Amino acid sequence: MRHADAVWIFECKRDGDAGGALAQIQEKGYAGCAGGAEKHRDMDLPIHQVAVTFSEETRNIAAFEARSL
Repeated sequence: MRHADAVWIFECKRDGDAGGALAQIQEKGYAGCAGGAEKHRDMDLPIHQVAVTFSEETRNIAAFEARSL
């Protein structure tokens, strides 16, 4: 998701590990899919990566992690 002042990349998992979801963002190169990380850096747009896991049992957020590039 590109906002006026930043790019946000989300990865959501069910009953998973937030750290693993955050690693998937890096491994799959999702920042490159968002028009290229270099392009956003050239435009002085920070890139925020957010991983969220949902619990099937509680049907709520179980964990989240975030990292900014």
